[in-house]
Amino acid sequence: MKHCSRCDEEKPDDAFYQNHRYADGLSSRCIACILEVSRQWRREHREAKAAYQKRWRQENSGKQAAQKARELARERQKREEKRGLEGRGSKESAPDR
Repeated sequence: MKHCSRCDEEKPDDAFYQNHRYADGLSSRCIACILEVSRQWRREHREAKAAYQKRWRQENSGKQAAQKARELARERQKREEKRGLEGRGSKESAPDR
Protein backbone atom coordinates (compact mmCIF):
# COMPACT_ATOMS: atom_id res chain seq x y z
CA MET A 1 0.00 0.00 0.00
CA LYS A 2 1.15 3.49 -0.83
CA HIS A 3 -0.12 6.99 -0.04
CA CYS A 4 -1.05 9.28 -2.98
CA SER A 5 0.33 12.78 -2.45
CA ARG A 6 -2.54 14.38 -4.40
CA CYS A 7 -5.77 12.63 -3.36
CA ASP A 8 -4.39 11.78 0.10
CA GLU A 9 -5.59 8.14 -0.08
CA GLU A 10 -3.89 4.83 0.60
CA LYS A 11 -3.93 2.69 -2.54
CA PRO A 12 -2.36 -0.61 -3.66
CA ASP A 13 1.03 -0.46 -5.38
CA ASP A 14 -0.49 -1.36 -8.77
CA ALA A 15 -2.45 1.94 -8.67
CA PHE A 16 0.85 3.82 -9.20
CA TYR A 17 3.12 4.11 -12.23
CA GLN A 18 6.64 2.79 -11.88
CA ASN A 19 9.24 5.52 -11.39
CA HIS A 20 12.86 4.53 -10.75
CA ARG A 21 13.68 7.95 -9.28
CA TYR A 22 11.78 7.17 -6.09
CA ALA A 23 13.18 4.84 -3.43
CA ASP A 24 10.15 2.54 -3.61
CA GLY A 25 10.16 2.60 -7.44
CA LEU A 26 6.66 4.10 -7.68
CA SER A 27 5.41 7.59 -8.55
CA SER A 28 4.15 9.81 -5.74
CA ARG A 29 0.72 10.31 -7.33
CA CYS A 30 -1.68 7.52 -8.25
CA ILE A 31 -2.55 6.78 -11.88
CA ALA A 32 -6.07 8.20 -11.48
CA CYS A 33 -4.72 11.54 -10.21
CA ILE A 34 -2.07 11.74 -12.93
CA LEU A 35 -4.71 11.12 -15.63
CA GLU A 36 -7.05 13.68 -14.07
CA VAL A 37 -4.35 16.37 -13.98
CA SER A 38 -3.34 15.55 -17.54
CA ARG A 39 -6.94 15.82 -18.84
CA GLN A 40 -7.46 19.10 -17.00
CA TRP A 41 -4.24 20.57 -18.46
CA ARG A 42 -5.24 19.55 -21.99
CA ARG A 43 -8.68 21.16 -21.57
CA GLU A 44 -7.18 24.39 -20.24
CA HIS A 45 -4.43 24.63 -22.88
CA ARG A 46 -6.22 23.29 -25.95
CA GLU A 47 -5.65 26.37 -28.13
CA ALA A 48 -2.01 26.82 -27.14
CA LYS A 49 -1.28 23.14 -27.79
CA ALA A 50 -3.01 23.27 -31.19
CA ALA A 51 -1.02 26.38 -32.13
CA TYR A 52 2.24 24.73 -31.07
CA GLN A 53 1.48 21.59 -33.07
CA LYS A 54 0.53 23.63 -36.15
CA ARG A 55 3.74 25.67 -35.90
CA TRP A 56 5.84 22.51 -35.43
CA ARG A 57 4.28 20.83 -38.47
CA GLN A 58 4.99 23.92 -40.60
CA GLU A 59 8.59 24.18 -39.40
CA ASN A 60 9.26 20.47 -39.75
CA SER A 61 7.35 19.57 -42.88
CA GLY A 62 10.54 18.23 -44.47
CA LYS A 63 11.09 15.89 -41.54
CA GLN A 64 7.53 14.65 -41.80
CA ALA A 65 7.82 14.02 -45.53
CA ALA A 66 11.08 12.10 -45.05
CA GLN A 67 9.55 10.02 -42.25
CA LYS A 68 6.50 9.21 -44.38
CA ALA A 69 8.75 8.21 -47.30
CA ARG A 70 10.74 5.86 -45.01
CA GLU A 71 7.53 4.30 -43.70
CA LEU A 72 6.17 3.77 -47.22
CA ALA A 73 9.47 2.25 -48.36
CA ARG A 74 9.43 -0.19 -45.42
CA GLU A 75 5.83 -1.18 -46.16
CA ARG A 76 6.64 -1.66 -49.85
CA GLN A 77 9.66 -3.81 -48.97
CA LYS A 78 7.58 -5.98 -46.65
CA ARG A 79 4.94 -6.48 -49.37
CA GLU A 80 7.59 -7.40 -51.92
CA GLU A 81 9.23 -9.87 -49.53
CA LYS A 82 5.85 -11.41 -48.78
CA ARG A 83 5.04 -11.73 -52.50
CA GLY A 84 8.45 -13.28 -53.11
CA LEU A 85 7.88 -15.88 -50.43
CA GLU A 86 4.37 -16.65 -51.67
CA GLY A 87 5.53 -16.78 -55.28
CA ARG A 88 8.31 -19.26 -54.56
CA GLY A 89 5.98 -21.60 -52.72
CA SER A 90 3.41 -21.66 -55.51
CA LYS A 91 6.01 -22.23 -58.28
CA GLU A 92 7.50 -25.25 -56.52
CA SER A 93 4.12 -26.88 -56.02
CA ALA A 94 2.91 -26.20 -59.58
CA PRO A 95 3.62 -28.95 -62.16
CA ASP A 96 5.95 -28.19 -65.11
CA ARG A 97 4.29 -27.88 -68.51
